[in-house]
Amino acid sequence: MDKNKLKQWALFAPVIGSSLFFILTIIAMFTFAGGYMFEPTSPGYSLINNFFSDLGMITGYSGDSNMVSSTLFLMATLFCGLLMMPYFAVIPSIFKSNRINYILIILGSTLGFIAAIGYIGIGFTPWDKSEASLSAHMFFVYLAFPLTLPVVICYVTAFLQKKDFPRILSYIYIIMGVILVVYLYLLFFGPSAGTEIGRIIQVVGQKVIVYAEILTFWIQGYYTSKYFKNKEKIKALV
Repeated sequence: MDKNKLKQWALFAPVIGSSLFFILTIIAMFTFAGGYMFEPTSPGYSLINNFFSDLGMITGYSGDSNMVSSTLFLMATLFCGLLMMPYFAVIPSIFKSNRINYILIILGSTLGFIAAIGYIGIGFTPWDKSEASLSAHMFFVYLAFPLTLPVVICYVTAFLQKKDFPRILSYIYIIMGVILVVYLYLLFFGPSAGTEIGRIIQVVGQKVIVYAEILTFWIQGYYTSKYFKNKEKIKALV
């Protein structure tokens, strides 16, 4: 595989990672052992009462083994996080022509790489395993989601200044950034998940931001790889 093909694959990798996350977590929901905090005997996975992290539990609220769902959730976070990393490594090369944009993309990609490690860590630390595992799980949650915001700011600023770069990426990132700010407010200052209504608000908020991020990553990978491919075709004709 030549260098340009490798770069194109790296830029397309988020499409694969986000697709795998979506598919694997959907399957995990169907294999979830069941129950939630206030209704341990409730069958299956509740979209408004179960966090994504519940998919990674070793044992469901019902008391049954949740190993299948837990394994799928681990794979989902691992693939999504790992397949974001090639993108972060390659995209700075597209912005080398402008020093400020290049620095912004380097900064955003560095923070994005760390955030990706955080998302992987969420899957590798089942919150119900032990107190230590719960602490590690929450550390990765508080690492991944907040760090995504400066990534959005750096990327949007650079994307908007590069006139020939797909505008849809700037718009999608802005929308995702607004949703992320709202979610971070919920995460740090919102109602406690220890109450029934508070849990619903926190769970629904998490669903919205996770799916917004997954959609953003998919669109980002698709349009950036397409942009790179078209630029290489033009270079070949010159």
